[in-house]
Amino acid sequence: MIEKWLLGHAAAIDFINTIFDIVETWDDLIDKDTDITDADINAAFRKSLVDLPRNTFYREHFERLNPLVESAIFDWLTANGMERENDYLETAYGLKCSGQSLIIMSASIIGGHEHASQVSDEVRRSGETWRQYIHNMGLV
Repeated sequence: MIEKWLLGHAAAIDFINTIFDIVETWDDLIDKDTDITDADINAAFRKSLVDLPRNTFYREHFERLNPLVESAIFDWLTANGMERENDYLETAYGLKCSGQSLIIMSASIIGGHEHASQVSDEVRRSGETWRQYIHNMGLV
């Protein structure tokens, strides 16, 4: 779906995939719910320190994308704390979805406001549902 949403823009697709790869490894390290290898960790750090800064789409649109990256990190950290306390889970769920804004903003940069508006609904519906989230939290 990323290719469709980003109109086949190779550098933008690579940007999103790189971010998601990094975040997935980071999440696995924090949650400790998946075996993660040294190679996985090394790859995530390489992507963070080498691949991401070299991505032409990210570099060209850094001013618009980097604040969303930073905000998504704050949201993810906050959501993790709420989950550990088993409190405000609805809020935590919403915060965990904030990274989707990177896809929507990228779609806006590539295809304009109208394209991003069309993509937004699909992007928001493509992630983990509330039921899946609470199931994964072991609450049902």
